[in-house]
Amino acid sequence: MAYNVAVDVGGPTRTCWIVTGASTSGCSRATVVDALQYGFRPVVPREAAGDRSLNAHEANLYDVDAKYGDLVSVEETLEYLEEVDAARVR
Repeated sequence: MAYNVAVDVGGPTRTCWIVTGASTSGCSRATVVDALQYGFRPVVPREAAGDRSLNAHEANLYDVDAKYGDLVSVEETLEYLEEVDAARVR
């Protein structure tokens, strides 16, 4: 099952989905494609995604990064969320 979170990046407009899950070749990839089709920018933290097959996992992460969204580290994701939170306080 894939989980997604719409992140508020400056007002009521949500522009980014952070997608994590345990089936990179299934639900997570489908969620990434859906996010893009709805006009969101999907972001996948590499360490927060997995699959039964390492080869399928790596191939789908490559596709996500090349075609649909951004493949980033969990550290980068947390830094981004901290920046968004700090911007809300201002």
